[in-house]
Amino acid sequence: MSSLLKEEMQKCVFRPKGQRLEEFIEIESAQKRHFLCLSVAANKDVRICVVKYTRSGALDKYEMVEEWFLKDLVLLDGKNSDTDDPRFVMHFGTVHPMTAVNCAAKYSLARALVALSNSHGQRGLQVVNFDRTYIQPTSVYSNRGDCMVLMQICFYAFNLLCLTLCFGQSFLDPNIHVFKQNLLYWECLNSKQKLYHKVLIHQSHELPQDEITFAVYNMASVDFDAFYWAFLPEFLNSCQGVDGNQRGILGRNLEMEQDLPSFTQSVHRLVNDLRYYRFCNDSLPPGTVKL
Repeated sequence: MSSLLKEEMQKCVFRPKGQRLEEFIEIESAQKRHFLCLSVAANKDVRICVVKYTRSGALDKYEMVEEWFLKDLVLLDGKNSDTDDPRFVMHFGTVHPMTAVNCAAKYSLARALVALSNSHGQRGLQVVNFDRTYIQPTSVYSNRGDCMVLMQICFYAFNLLCLTLCFGQSFLDPNIHVFKQNLLYWECLNSKQKLYHKVLIHQSHELPQDEITFAVYNMASVDFDAFYWAFLPEFLNSCQGVDGNQRGILGRNLEMEQDLPSFTQSVHRLVNDLRYYRFCNDSLPPGTVKL
């Protein structure tokens, strides 16, 4: 979850109503961007609402367009637990079908609803057509895992940035022969040291996700085209634990955002999807053929 977006919605939408935003995901919508949010009021009532995001010039606007109580949620239906399906249905007095931006977001919502129902509700939430393995409380879904993937992106980019600075001004030399020589040296380093595959830091760190994402954003903002068209494809190709088809889906689903809130949401979505694919692949029995 993006703390930056969470803080912005908390300030604009929920704090004036005396509520605390606990969790949100982005949902598909034909018009504008919409978020499905879970909040807790001062009287401990848990509420579920849809917030619409619009941008006018340099101003961001968040507007609550629908709201329900968690205690009125009769059933959460994941539609299909056997496929990577982001659709789900919430049953209140009426039926509300929705589509998350990806399956990982759908399961993130389910985990939050189950947790809030257990801690604030008077009855357990009925959940069907979800794989229970992915909604039970477990350290697999802790923020630490997200931080590690974000750190991998951050240090991977930082490594390439430092090496680029070492070559320095010579990359800007108009002499094509000098530029060609630098590329040859660069490829030589890659072939000998696996430059494009290395990550400098492997040990655990407990750094906030958004501080890491902000560092990635600052690097990317120097040249967004290079970040999206050169760096990220190479990074995805170096990722272990996912197959070629999954790498392709990760790349196609990544939106080329350039403002910080949207960039943060996009990178966190990439992280969630990458970890989801890795976890699914690790859960497969040995010898399973992946289609």
